[in-house]
Amino acid sequence: MIRFVFRSKRRVNGKLRIARTFTGEYRLTGDKKPTRIALGVSDRQVAEEKLSHILREAERERVGLIAPKAQRDALKQSVEAAVQDYITSRRRLHRDEKYIRELELKLLRLMRECNWRTLGDIRGGSFEAWRARQPRQQFSAKTLNEYHAAVSAFCKWLELRLGNNPMRSVERIKAMGDPRRRRRAFTPEELWRLVSVSDERGIVYLIAAFTGFRRGELAGIQWRDVHIYGPKPYILVRSSIAKNARRGQQPLPLKLADILRRFRPVGAAPHDYVFRRFMPDMDRFRADLKAADITYIDEKGEYADFHSLRKTLATELAKSQVPLRVAMELMRHSDVKLTTKIYTDANLLPIWDAVGALPMFDDTQIDTQKLVAVGQSKSLSVAKAESVGGSLGSGNEEFSSPRSTPVVKSPQLEESAPCRNRTCNPLIKSQLLCQLS
Repeated sequence: MIRFVFRSKRRVNGKLRIARTFTGEYRLTGDKKPTRIALGVSDRQVAEEKLSHILREAERERVGLIAPKAQRDALKQSVEAAVQDYITSRRRLHRDEKYIRELELKLLRLMRECNWRTLGDIRGGSFEAWRARQPRQQFSAKTLNEYHAAVSAFCKWLELRLGNNPMRSVERIKAMGDPRRRRRAFTPEELWRLVSVSDERGIVYLIAAFTGFRRGELAGIQWRDVHIYGPKPYILVRSSIAKNARRGQQPLPLKLADILRRFRPVGAAPHDYVFRRFMPDMDRFRADLKAADITYIDEKGEYADFHSLRKTLATELAKSQVPLRVAMELMRHSDVKLTTKIYTDANLLPIWDAVGALPMFDDTQIDTQKLVAVGQSKSLSVAKAESVGGSLGSGNEEFSSPRSTPVVKSPQLEESAPCRNRTCNPLIKSQLLCQLS
């Protein structure tokens, strides 16, 4: 190893100039060229001590005892400044603005609540401690995993500065099958009752159930997005209103397209919103449920909220044995597990009918007499139902013949009642209740 300090010399206009401060030069074992560094001091002893300190750090870096100086300096930088640099880099990559805003809010919240002031304060353990403190009523496993994804991506972007990712060893929470709010799907009878008692809001519920549109997506649909005059009608989902920020086309049944044609007000402009004026708030939605005799939270603790209309679509697709890939596309999901496990209500699937219809029981070779206990020569008699309208029970369960649920009669409009558009026409009601049934 070579090391020494000196004052640099140079000639200016034929005169020799000697620097006021010392420069250090050293070459560690294995280096091909020496390294020079300005010491910035005019005392030789201080310069030699400073060079010795630099050499110790260089040797410790060489053997991996400490991080390189650039990384050590980066650890002292402000987290807030780094977050802003990260958000700027996302915009340069043309990420969706909604995604960027949510990402920034999550990172700034973690910075405050985890007490991260410098990049060196970011630790996987502090994030896990923050995650454990969050109440289950406010943060579902899915939401906590979104925070995990945000900070993990941020730390991965910082690897070039920090040299390591403090979130690498932090695992996600198992979220599948354990939602904070369990939703159920509406039965067809419940859907028709809800539509019938909701006046002009009924078409909002109907479109949501037949297309799977989320509440925010429905509020952003404009008449320019509704294509209902061709042989294959559809609603265009613009990337600016879609949750996944992907442009798509949502097919519409022909009868539903006909209802929308009648629903469109005279003189509606292309950029007018279709459903925003009819979107119910949660109090209005619960009132509609009550009027339709639908329980908001059933005995199982499952909710029948607005998002349940989207679950109704996935469940009906499964009951109709639509191929999974087609159902996933109609639901606009990126993972088939979301379609089959989260958005399909297994309680409404015909699982009993599936077992009873197995073909192996149609022409069986099993000798049923050998399966009967010894000494029992005759089958037990089955009591006949006293009447056709009666029910057969087993234990606490009761099975009745299906009956159509009566539909609440919609209030009639007075002849002199004012109408702002065609939706007040009772013909719309008949289309909602009769043409799609």
